[in-house]
Amino acid sequence: MARRTAASPRANRGGGARRGRRGGGLAAKIASAFAATIAVLMGAGGFVIYSQASSALDEEVDSTGTTVARSIALQGIDTWQGLQKTAPQRLASLATIRAGDEDIDVDVIDVFIQDDRTKKFVAKAKRRSATFSPTRGTRNFIAVGSDGTSVETATEIEEGEIELEGRVVPARSFVHPIYEGGRRIGHVRLILSEDRVAARKQRLAIMIFVVTLGTILAGVAVSLVLANALTTPLGNLVDAVDAVARGNYDRRVHVRSGDEIGVLAQSIDAMTESLREGEENRAALEERDREMSLVADLRRNLLPNERPDVAGFEIEASYRPTTRVGGNYYDFLEFKDGRIAVLVANTAGEGVLAGFTMNLFRGFVHAETAWADDPIAMLERVNRHLNRDVKKGIYVTCLMVLVTPGSDEVQLINAGHLPVLMWSAEERKLRVASTDGIALGFDDGPIFDARLKASPITLNKNDRIVLYTEGVYKIRSADGDELGEAGFNKLVAKNAPMHSAAFINLVERQMEKFREGGEETGDYTIITLKRV
Repeated sequence: MARRTAASPRANRGGGARRGRRGGGLAAKIASAFAATIAVLMGAGGFVIYSQASSALDEEVDSTGTTVARSIALQGIDTWQGLQKTAPQRLASLATIRAGDEDIDVDVIDVFIQDDRTKKFVAKAKRRSATFSPTRGTRNFIAVGSDGTSVETATEIEEGEIELEGRVVPARSFVHPIYEGGRRIGHVRLILSEDRVAARKQRLAIMIFVVTLGTILAGVAVSLVLANALTTPLGNLVDAVDAVARGNYDRRVHVRSGDEIGVLAQSIDAMTESLREGEENRAALEERDREMSLVADLRRNLLPNERPDVAGFEIEASYRPTTRVGGNYYDFLEFKDGRIAVLVANTAGEGVLAGFTMNLFRGFVHAETAWADDPIAMLERVNRHLNRDVKKGIYVTCLMVLVTPGSDEVQLINAGHLPVLMWSAEERKLRVASTDGIALGFDDGPIFDARLKASPITLNKNDRIVLYTEGVYKIRSADGDELGEAGFNKLVAKNAPMHSAAFINLVERQMEKFREGGEETGDYTIITLKRV
């Protein structure tokens, strides 16, 4: 059976577009998202670390400056006035700033004491003058106790800049009041350079930036590795699905893992195998449908194209096929003596075998009719042909009505078929008439020949005979109910008085109305003869 292995140009274009859209972009997206997350986290963490470290340095400088300014202020103005010559050295000595055993990264620019009463300097640590330029407002130092409580001290702190050796450096000013008798009489001003503190903060910022950048780069590298490890099997899945979409059902996913991707790969392989089997089955069904369609067309072409005109009778026939090949057949045969045989036949089952069997039966009938003058002998020879040439268990039922033009008598020959229905116009009753013949193909001659006979039936004016196949019984409604023998007989009796063409049309319309919404059943044939 042919297998589809190539896709249409449209399918190929679609597949190419899909590959172009994928193209490794998923790994980049995953890596970018991972790197962005790391960057945000590291940036936030670095900012917090820098802020806390910077605040700790500022608090250390504030604490140290406040402590030194306060210790100098405790000496009192009178003490410093008495040390005119040694005050600068003493101030410089007191202003040596330490934190534990390590130097704090600040330099004392100057320390001086001022008498607020006279607005004069009492003492000054440095000879050179340094002009402090504040850049922020004044704030008071907050002292935090061991129990966690905080107290605002009298020391005022200002942040600003100072020009030193031709360059401007950040500085901080500490002013602590000097009291005498509970009254402020002066103050101490301590100016510290923050140049090294600023450098320390800069080094901290650079270090945090370098660590953050290194972490981000490492994260990008790791994320690329992980993303490739994830997207490679996904790429195989996409390629496999794309191949399947283009009709390549032999493609398999080369992913072997115990995780969800492995399970998905197994599912895709199972789906592909099912599609491959489905495609093969579809191709087989299409081939079978094509063959059955050819047989069905042949069957329909072998049916008679027109009805014979027989003096004293109306003859109408209808064959309703289905999408499946059936075993129905009807024909009009003319014998040498002028009699017309109205024949209807059926074989068991549906499909190619049924259609072939009925085509074979028709061929035998026409071959025998060409030179036969006895319908009984003709059917006996056809039976022997079928018994010899068809598979055991295959049979054909046949009903033949022999009509003599101008006569009111017909002959009924039944070879295992359903009985005919007879409508009496005078009595307005429907009767059943049949004989005891057996189907063709069962027996090679003796039994069939002994049982087959012709039975005469007299028809009065407007009487009707109806021949049919068992498909009329099998019509099903939407509820699944069968029309059955009683239902069909009722439709025949209801419409029997009509003209034959109207009779066939009305019966079929009412059958289709009964079947409305129901599933399709087998084919059926209806033939009627009315005495006029």
